[in-house]
Amino acid sequence: MSESLSQFLFGLFIVSVFTLAVSLFFYYQSLRRKAFIDMAATMKLHFQYLSYGLPRRLGLLFQFRRGKNRYASNIITGRYKGQLVYLFDYHYTTGDKYSKVRHCQSVAILRHDLRVPEVRIYPPAFMEKVGNVAEYGKIQLHFDDEQFSKQFSVFASETSVMETVFQKPMIEYFLRHPDMSVEVGEGWIATCKEARHIPEEIPRRAEQLVKLHRVFSQIGQGGDRFAEVNTPSSFL
Repeated sequence: MSESLSQFLFGLFIVSVFTLAVSLFFYYQSLRRKAFIDMAATMKLHFQYLSYGLPRRLGLLFQFRRGKNRYASNIITGRYKGQLVYLFDYHYTTGDKYSKVRHCQSVAILRHDLRVPEVRIYPPAFMEKVGNVAEYGKIQLHFDDEQFSKQFSVFASETSVMETVFQKPMIEYFLRHPDMSVEVGEGWIATCKEARHIPEEIPRRAEQLVKLHRVFSQIGQGGDRFAEVNTPSSFL
């Protein structure tokens, strides 16, 4: 009898622990969602919790062509300093049903109407995932800065970006953000990290997009001819 009671109490304890863990998880998620809602309100932007369609509509990014079950969460969007931005957590899975792996990244995108060369900048972690797809139809750029060359792979549609974009301030900036990938093309500028967004860092990610846009807008004003520019010191 006592043995049956012990087993019952142990089972009850396991169920209680599981219930508590689930409750804490959902409580944490609700607090995190509220932090995003508050941040969106502070920045006078819009918040949406979940979207399966957004990654498909923004399929221009190589990150959005990987894996299955793609969706975005904690989406903040709207006009930031006059530019249309999207900031969200991006989820997808790889593998089969026996070895499924879930991935989560933080993505920030700015839409623009500039005519600019296509540029892709990947740290090693991203380069391993995008692989040959990233190289397709693009020129790999090589730099004299040995540290930068080790920490990033850079591909572009025009070699002129080596002189117009990748000057010392820009290179130093990327070296201070070794986990960030950047994709630039006609219509978009995007940054991505292999971690979920932190609500308090949303303004900084949005500001990065605006500053990148400022750099590329200087070379995009001339259409197909890219004028030489100096990277603004304000980018730092």
